[in-house]
Amino acid sequence: MARIVEVYPGTDGKVRALTVINSKGTKMRTSVHKCSSPPCSAPLYTRRCWRGRRGAPSVPALQVMVEQAWQRGFDVQGSEQLGCKLVNTRKWIGACEVVTVLSFFRIRCQLIDFHKPTGADGSHPALFDWVLRYFTEDPTGFKAPLYLQHQGNKTIHLGLWPTGADGSHPALFDWVLRYFTEAPTGFKAPLYLQHQGHSRTIIGYEKHKDGKATLLVLDPSHSPAQMRGVCLGAGGLRLLRRAPPALRARQYQLLCVSGTLSTEREYEASKVLQSVRIP
Repeated sequence: MARIVEVYPGTDGKVRALTVINSKGTKMRTSVHKCSSPPCSAPLYTRRCWRGRRGAPSVPALQVMVEQAWQRGFDVQGSEQLGCKLVNTRKWIGACEVVTVLSFFRIRCQLIDFHKPTGADGSHPALFDWVLRYFTEDPTGFKAPLYLQHQGNKTIHLGLWPTGADGSHPALFDWVLRYFTEAPTGFKAPLYLQHQGHSRTIIGYEKHKDGKATLLVLDPSHSPAQMRGVCLGAGGLRLLRRAPPALRARQYQLLCVSGTLSTEREYEASKVLQSVRIP
């Protein structure tokens, strides 16, 4: 469960960023745009993207970045579709262009295409399922085995002496359980949600007693006054909640950040835009 505590309006009067406290008490600043969301405002990413500067780039600066990526061979097909020109135009910057820029700065991304509804009523339950798995599972889907060593009846190296009255190690068991159930960094980047003509940011979800889930979505159409109301507890998170019936566009794209491109082979491969199609 996330709680919004601060709102940052942009010069156009729309909400551009929020400070959110998650269920663990961690405070982080997020944004309605992927380029200023926590992954790209964390030190590791700001060093790569914005040369350590805080905040998101302006639209003209982002246009320049996209063209620089194109010139270095990223998403040649997308570049040609936009006439190889973006600076000083009013062309849309969508999920594909964001992937292009982040890949250019050696940030690993995944693009998922939900190209048709998977519900009989035109909704997208497959999209909801994917988002819930994303926020509850390790993004790599893999946990390395743990090397457990002991000598006789004593655990060595780490000084893990028995913590149970019966000589057992409940503290060790607790640590192992956390290791296999928590993300390696304890952090999940928000998801960029794109559909025709609009983009939003998914910052989490709520699971209800009846088993149903709602997504928590930041929308740039919300005014600062509305978001301040959320911060003050007016209506709780009702403004952010999106149930399956609320997402009825024909197609959606999700963009998630999953680390950095550490090898030249990965970097070169990222120049060709790829996506996962569901279903």
